[in-house]
Amino acid sequence: MKKKRPIINILNDLSLKPYSNLGIGGSARTILIPESEEDFVQTAIENPLIPLIAGGSNTLIADKLFDQIFLLKNPFYEPRFLSGNILEVSAPQKIPALTTFFKQNNLSGIEFMAGVPRVSFGGAIYQNFGAFDKKIENIIISVKALANNKIITLSKDECGFAYRSSIFKKNNYKIISAQMHYTKGDSSRFTEDIEKIINFRKKHQPLKFPNIGSIFKNPQGCYAGKLIEDLGLRGFSIGGAQIWEHHANFIINKNNATYNDVIELIETIQKKSKKRYNILLEPEISILR
Repeated sequence: MKKKRPIINILNDLSLKPYSNLGIGGSARTILIPESEEDFVQTAIENPLIPLIAGGSNTLIADKLFDQIFLLKNPFYEPRFLSGNILEVSAPQKIPALTTFFKQNNLSGIEFMAGVPRVSFGGAIYQNFGAFDKKIENIIISVKALANNKIITLSKDECGFAYRSSIFKKNNYKIISAQMHYTKGDSSRFTEDIEKIINFRKKHQPLKFPNIGSIFKNPQGCYAGKLIEDLGLRGFSIGGAQIWEHHANFIINKNNATYNDVIELIETIQKKSKKRYNILLEPEISILR
């Protein structure tokens, strides 16, 4: 029987700037947008070296011409209820839309992820997103991914979750979907909690400027933002990229910043931190070079 060809929407010669929250990036000769999970898996197996972009919420994209890019723009399917308070969610599902789904169905469990623009469910798992003393690993049951051209399903304990890391990030596995726990909640309480978290982010994070979240992981026993602030770098700029004046672990695109502006700013922080504290700050963001 002849193998069915995957359904892929193709965009040609497109800027990648809209697909990073930092508003920086080159272009791609071809952007591949799979219609379904099966289409994505088949095409990814046939083209294992094509890089992938989902939400772009914590991805710095190089100012260069890429040949091909996978863009997981839309979820493969709506969240699926399984027995035992379990929900199956496709990797491209954006967290803001998932938050709306939770509210409509009186569910609870993802409030800590509210207010982060465009972050995808798969991306949150990839970096083990965490906030307000909670991490996505705490609600994950299992993850289905593409690893070395094979579909695998890993239990939570097999996912190698660590601080802002996972087996998927370490080995560049492509996440397909995951099963997660939820609890029954109250939509009014859920909305109230979400509003508190969003208001906190508005007050403490540069949501009015293009940014990709915290740039560096916190070293053990201290905060990266405090170290950078104590270096006197708060508000420091290179080109159009600036260390945010109110929290030094954010870099904002203040004025048409380039990829090189951001990289040079990151390297400057790392060099000064290493010289002053003997601490090499490790980036938390993903970099698509």
